[in-house]
Amino acid sequence: MDQELRDFLKRQARITAQYTMMGERTPKDKNCYLFIGRRRGGFSGNTKYLFLHMLRHHPELECWYLTEEREVYKELCDARLPALYFPSSQAVEMLARTATVVVESISFRNQVYYPLLAGARQIQLWHGVGNKKIGFLLKGIPVLQGHEEGLLRDHSDYDLIVSTSPFYTEEVFRRSMHAKEFASLGYPRTDALFRPVDKQTLVGCDLEAYARVARAAKRGPVVLFAPTFRDTGMNPITQNVLDLNRFVRFFADRGAHLVIKPHGRIPIETGHLPENVTFCRSDSDVYPFFPLVDVLITDYSSIHTEYLLMDRPVIFFWADFDMYMAVDRGFQFPFEDMCPGPKCRDAESLFQALEQVLDGTGDEWAEARRALRDKAFLHRDGKASERIAAYLLQGAFAPGEEDGRADQDALPSRANALS
Repeated sequence: MDQELRDFLKRQARITAQYTMMGERTPKDKNCYLFIGRRRGGFSGNTKYLFLHMLRHHPELECWYLTEEREVYKELCDARLPALYFPSSQAVEMLARTATVVVESISFRNQVYYPLLAGARQIQLWHGVGNKKIGFLLKGIPVLQGHEEGLLRDHSDYDLIVSTSPFYTEEVFRRSMHAKEFASLGYPRTDALFRPVDKQTLVGCDLEAYARVARAAKRGPVVLFAPTFRDTGMNPITQNVLDLNRFVRFFADRGAHLVIKPHGRIPIETGHLPENVTFCRSDSDVYPFFPLVDVLITDYSSIHTEYLLMDRPVIFFWADFDMYMAVDRGFQFPFEDMCPGPKCRDAESLFQALEQVLDGTGDEWAEARRALRDKAFLHRDGKASERIAAYLLQGAFAPGEEDGRADQDALPSRANALS
């Protein structure tokens, strides 16, 4: 071990010891809530929308959003949202005194600041309900061998884990994670589907992409292509079988607009794009785009589950299905039951499925989509943040007359360009 590495490890050990002592000794402020996004604190997902709700409706609380990304911090400050940049002294102080930390992934537990959160209530919103294996169920997956101890540690000992329905609570989260409480309250980011977009909602979004798509939606159908990452490194966009030039021409010939949103772990640089194609930044929030989108193409991503709330077609592109099942993470349930849409294993079947949908020649999956939607979402009313806030502030959620039935009239209208 060279001297430079030894010095680094000594500094890390010293910081960890200092943060541990500070976290354990600092009195907790019950009115202080700290929100941390995925990875290094991106402003998107469930933490973003619950944070915005708490700011608007609970001014008695002190709410902060923590990030390690300078650009995210600047964007939040420019929007006049209370933000903390770690490792600033203000962030360190707030980490130590917060009584409640709200997260949506496990990445915060592997950050140097984690010891500062000693004694804080940990609320896990998670970042999607889909069909991929998560948490404890990843044990034994070939690409994650040797990480069993970390999987157990990072998915355990939460105070509350929020789910979207009793089905996902019992069949997914209780089997994949450990917490004192589980509650089927809904996901805050789906609230964006039930209300008009405002300036705060667009913070964390790719504004240029949103403007392009909003204009395109007035002219014709919009198709969102949102694949997830691969543990194997396979190209999630082409899946090594899709000719992108042909793909783009296909939409141009039909007067349709293609939006490509890569997963946050797959940054992609693009040059000049055709007028009918928009690339959305991989680290940005895509949920405000949903009301503008007529068709979703995805693969194994959980994004399709939340898109079910729009009651619009979903197409699955699985050219690497056999490899994914054998090497990557795999599914928790039979894929036929959880993926209500055409399942395309090559480029030709993808083009055929798209042609059927865009030409309006039939939608045979509508009933199956609604059945899965009803299983996945107990509440379909745009009030997930309200329920979670009530649970956190009151210690329990009293549903009263709420029975979880959908208020479909609350969804933003979108002229169906496919009819």
